[in-house]
Amino acid sequence: MTKAVLEFRCHGMEVGYFEGPHFPTAPGQYRYEPYRSLGHYEMGLRLEQAGKAECHYLGDEPMRFTVVGCPTYGVLSLAEFQEGGPPASSVTEEPLVFREMHEAAESEPEEPVRKRPEEQ
Repeated sequence: MTKAVLEFRCHGMEVGYFEGPHFPTAPGQYRYEPYRSLGHYEMGLRLEQAGKAECHYLGDEPMRFTVVGCPTYGVLSLAEFQEGGPPASSVTEEPLVFREMHEAAESEPEEPVRKRPEEQ
């Protein structure tokens, strides 16, 4: 299997891919290679704020699962496996990463427009 085949997502965004010949299908700890992506950041925010992150993969048999921890770099603790595609929350909720960006933009003070010396 290739890396792309073992790819998984959080809130519809790519997080990384599992190392190994097959997708995980039972609770436990699994090695993965994280992407530098909004999806990986989203998973981290959800772990930090809620203690868990709902994820999924689409392979031959789509599966939803919950990430409940990251004990060390490149390892995830997984639980609550359920057959099926993306969780409903990935469609109905705005990703936390987007909320965070909106809040940051709203809290930044607007910089005054500066005129060039010849315009003063």
